[in-house]
Amino acid sequence: MNHTKYRCITPSICYFHTMKTIATSLLIFTILGILSCIQYQKPADLTTIYLVRHAERNGDIDTLNAEGLERSADLARVLSSIKFDALFASDRYRTQQTIGPIAEKLGLEMVIYDPGRLEDLAMTILHDHTGSTVMVSGHSNSTPALINALGYKPSLNALHHDTYDKLFIVLHNGVKPELIELEFGRNSP
Repeated sequence: MNHTKYRCITPSICYFHTMKTIATSLLIFTILGILSCIQYQKPADLTTIYLVRHAERNGDIDTLNAEGLERSADLARVLSSIKFDALFASDRYRTQQTIGPIAEKLGLEMVIYDPGRLEDLAMTILHDHTGSTVMVSGHSNSTPALINALGYKPSLNALHHDTYDKLFIVLHNGVKPELIELEFGRNSP
C-alpha cells in the first residue's frame, strides 16, 4: 500500500531556513490544496477519511490544556479549506474539543462513537458515507486501529503517548485504501 509521510507546517509558525524546508512546505500545501479539490472532482465511490489523535490534555483530566487548544486551532487552520460531510469523535471530551473548531466553523454536529467498537465505525464510514469526506478524532491506540479496520495494510501500531502532531488521510475507493501521513502544528517531543 502507498503510505506517504510529510511535515505540514502551519502558516503561523513557518520559519523557512533551508530550500529543502521550503520545497517540503510547498509540497504539503499543494497536497492539501489538491485534497480540498478532490471532494468536487473525485469519483463518487472515493471516501476521504481524515484521522487525528486528540490534542494535548491536562494530565489525567479529560480536557485539553493550553497546548492542546493551540493544536486544535492549528488543525482547524490547516484543514480550513476542507468541506467535511461528517465529523466523528470518541465519547471522551478531549477528542470532541480537538475537532470542535472545525465543527463550529462548518455548523456540523459530531457523531459520538465508542472507541471499543472500531469495526462498527469503519463499516459506518465505508457504507453510510461512501464518497464523502469525514473527520475522525480518536486516541493514540484507536486512531491507528481504525486505519487498520478500514483495511489499510500493513497494520499500524499505536502512537507513542507523547505523539499529538499526526494527521492521517485514508483515501478509500471501496477496494484498496491509500494512506497519507502528515504532521501539523508544533512538533511532538
